[in-house]
Amino acid sequence: MACHAKIQRHICAYHNNVQQKKEESAVKEATVVDIEDIVQKGKQGRFCPFFMSRELVKDADIVFMVSGEFNLIYLLSVINCINLTY
Repeated sequence: MACHAKIQRHICAYHNNVQQKKEESAVKEATVVDIEDIVQKGKQGRFCPFFMSRELVKDADIVFMVSGEFNLIYLLSVINCINLTY
């Protein structure tokens, strides 16, 4: 829970960098991004890959999710209809 405490106190540099790095071309230039790409770019750009993925999904047209043994494809309109939180 150390991460959660730092975020609440706004002292996590990786979390604080998410908004700034989201606007940079290195993150936005990719049309298809998977979690490995986000983790790699997070290490290079010093931002939190978890919170970056939550930001990037807001602008996505299609979201692929893995749930147990099933690969799921969600259109953003479906996500909004079923009130799926992301």
